[in-house]
Amino acid sequence: ERMRRELDAYVLVRETIGHAEAHVLEHFTEPVEERLEQLLARLTRDRYHDVKLERNLSIKAMQSGDVAVPSTSDLSTGARGQLALALRLAVADYLSIDEPHPVVLDDALVHFDEERLSDALELLREFSERRQVIYLTCHDYLSKIEGANIISM
Repeated sequence: ERMRRELDAYVLVRETIGHAEAHVLEHFTEPVEERLEQLLARLTRDRYHDVKLERNLSIKAMQSGDVAVPSTSDLSTGARGQLALALRLAVADYLSIDEPHPVVLDDALVHFDEERLSDALELLREFSERRQVIYLTCHDYLSKIEGANIISM
Protein backbone atom coordinates (compact mmCIF):
# COMPACT_ATOMS: atom_id res chain seq x y z
CA GLU A 1 0.00 0.00 0.00
CA ARG A 2 2.82 2.43 0.89
CA MET A 3 4.57 1.81 -2.43
CA ARG A 4 1.31 2.36 -4.29
CA ARG A 5 0.83 5.77 -2.58
CA GLU A 6 4.41 6.75 -3.41
CA LEU A 7 3.89 5.73 -7.04
CA ASP A 8 0.63 7.70 -7.19
CA ALA A 9 2.42 10.74 -5.74
CA TYR A 10 5.22 10.38 -8.31
CA VAL A 11 2.69 10.16 -11.16
CA LEU A 12 0.86 13.22 -9.85
CA VAL A 13 4.11 15.22 -9.60
CA ARG A 14 5.09 14.17 -13.11
CA GLU A 15 1.70 15.20 -14.53
CA THR A 16 1.83 18.52 -12.67
CA ILE A 17 5.30 19.27 -14.03
CA GLY A 18 4.08 18.38 -17.52
CA HIS A 19 1.19 20.83 -17.20
CA ALA A 20 3.53 23.53 -15.87
CA GLU A 21 5.92 23.00 -18.80
CA ALA A 22 3.04 23.27 -21.27
CA HIS A 23 1.91 26.48 -19.56
CA VAL A 24 5.43 27.95 -19.79
CA LEU A 25 5.69 26.96 -23.44
CA GLU A 26 2.35 28.53 -24.28
CA HIS A 27 2.57 31.67 -22.14
CA PHE A 28 6.29 32.45 -22.16
CA THR A 29 8.28 30.69 -24.86
CA GLU A 30 5.94 31.45 -27.76
CA PRO A 31 5.64 35.22 -27.15
CA VAL A 32 9.40 35.48 -26.55
CA GLU A 33 10.02 33.50 -29.73
CA GLU A 34 7.76 35.82 -31.75
CA ARG A 35 9.48 38.95 -30.42
CA LEU A 36 12.91 37.35 -30.90
CA GLU A 37 12.16 36.76 -34.57
CA GLN A 38 11.18 40.41 -35.05
CA LEU A 39 14.26 41.75 -33.27
CA LEU A 40 16.69 39.34 -34.92
CA ALA A 41 15.34 40.16 -38.38
CA ARG A 42 15.85 43.82 -37.62
CA LEU A 43 19.36 43.41 -36.18
CA THR A 44 20.52 41.16 -39.03
CA ARG A 45 18.67 43.02 -41.78
CA ASP A 46 16.41 40.03 -42.42
CA ARG A 47 19.27 37.57 -42.83
CA TYR A 48 18.03 35.22 -40.08
CA HIS A 49 14.43 34.24 -39.40
CA ASP A 50 12.14 31.40 -38.28
CA VAL A 51 13.85 31.08 -34.91
CA LYS A 52 12.53 28.30 -32.70
CA LEU A 53 13.33 28.07 -29.00
CA GLU A 54 13.69 25.14 -26.65
CA ARG A 55 11.85 25.36 -23.33
CA ASN A 56 15.09 26.53 -21.67
CA LEU A 57 15.35 29.37 -24.25
CA SER A 58 18.24 27.80 -26.13
CA ILE A 59 17.95 28.01 -29.91
CA LYS A 60 16.40 24.89 -31.42
CA ALA A 61 16.34 26.00 -35.06
CA MET A 62 16.67 29.03 -37.32
CA GLN A 63 16.90 29.86 -40.99
CA SER A 64 19.19 31.98 -43.14
CA GLY A 65 17.36 32.54 -46.40
CA ASP A 66 16.14 29.09 -47.42
CA VAL A 67 18.92 27.30 -45.53
CA ALA A 68 18.54 25.87 -42.03
CA VAL A 69 21.28 26.91 -39.62
CA PRO A 70 22.32 23.63 -37.96
CA SER A 71 23.74 25.22 -34.82
CA THR A 72 24.41 28.65 -33.37
CA SER A 73 28.09 27.67 -33.35
CA ASP A 74 27.89 27.85 -37.16
CA LEU A 75 27.10 31.57 -36.93
CA SER A 76 29.73 34.30 -37.04
CA THR A 77 30.70 35.92 -33.76
CA GLY A 78 28.77 39.02 -34.77
CA ALA A 79 25.63 37.04 -35.64
CA ARG A 80 25.82 35.17 -32.32
CA GLY A 81 26.03 38.55 -30.58
CA GLN A 82 23.00 39.81 -32.50
CA LEU A 83 21.08 36.67 -31.59
CA ALA A 84 22.03 37.04 -27.91
CA LEU A 85 21.01 40.70 -27.86
CA ALA A 86 17.71 39.96 -29.61
CA LEU A 87 16.95 37.18 -27.12
CA ARG A 88 17.74 39.39 -24.10
CA LEU A 89 15.56 42.19 -25.41
CA ALA A 90 12.73 39.78 -26.29
CA VAL A 91 12.76 38.39 -22.75
CA ALA A 92 12.92 41.94 -21.33
CA ASP A 93 9.89 42.90 -23.43
CA TYR A 94 7.95 39.90 -22.16
CA LEU A 95 8.86 40.52 -18.52
CA SER A 96 7.96 44.20 -18.86
CA ILE A 97 4.41 43.71 -20.11
CA ASP A 98 2.81 45.15 -16.96
CA GLU A 99 5.65 47.30 -15.70
CA PRO A 100 8.85 48.34 -17.47
CA HIS A 101 11.98 46.87 -15.93
CA PRO A 102 15.50 48.13 -16.57
CA VAL A 103 17.73 46.28 -19.01
CA VAL A 104 21.42 45.91 -18.16
CA LEU A 105 23.83 44.97 -20.97
CA ASP A 106 27.58 44.49 -20.73
CA ASP A 107 29.36 45.19 -24.03
CA ALA A 108 26.65 43.39 -25.99
CA LEU A 109 27.58 45.19 -29.23
CA VAL A 110 31.33 44.61 -29.18
CA HIS A 111 31.36 42.20 -32.17
CA PHE A 112 28.90 44.09 -34.40
CA ASP A 113 30.05 45.54 -37.72
CA GLU A 114 29.43 49.26 -38.34
CA GLU A 115 26.06 48.83 -40.10
CA ARG A 116 24.63 46.47 -37.52
CA LEU A 117 26.10 48.55 -34.71
CA SER A 118 24.17 51.52 -36.05
CA ASP A 119 20.98 49.42 -36.24
CA ALA A 120 21.50 48.09 -32.72
CA LEU A 121 22.13 51.55 -31.29
CA GLU A 122 18.87 52.76 -32.85
CA LEU A 123 17.06 49.76 -31.39
CA LEU A 124 18.52 50.45 -27.93
CA ARG A 125 17.50 54.10 -28.25
CA GLU A 126 13.94 52.98 -28.98
CA PHE A 127 14.01 50.56 -26.05
CA SER A 128 15.17 53.35 -23.78
CA GLU A 129 11.95 55.24 -24.54
CA ARG A 130 9.98 52.52 -22.70
CA ARG A 131 12.45 51.44 -20.02
CA GLN A 132 15.82 52.27 -18.57
CA VAL A 133 18.74 50.75 -20.49
CA ILE A 134 22.05 50.50 -18.67
CA TYR A 135 24.92 49.65 -20.99
CA LEU A 136 28.37 48.93 -19.59
CA THR A 137 31.30 49.39 -21.97
CA CYS A 138 34.78 50.78 -22.38
CA HIS A 139 33.98 51.87 -25.96
CA ASP A 140 32.69 55.28 -26.99
CA TYR A 141 30.07 54.26 -29.58
CA LEU A 142 27.22 55.05 -27.18
CA SER A 143 27.94 58.72 -27.70
CA LYS A 144 26.16 58.25 -31.06
CA ILE A 145 22.83 57.78 -29.28
CA GLU A 146 21.05 61.10 -29.06
CA GLY A 147 20.02 61.83 -25.49
CA ALA A 148 22.17 59.10 -23.94
CA ASN A 149 23.32 59.84 -20.43
CA ILE A 150 26.94 58.70 -20.41
CA ILE A 151 28.78 58.27 -17.14
CA SER A 152 32.55 57.82 -17.49
CA MET A 153 34.47 56.15 -14.72
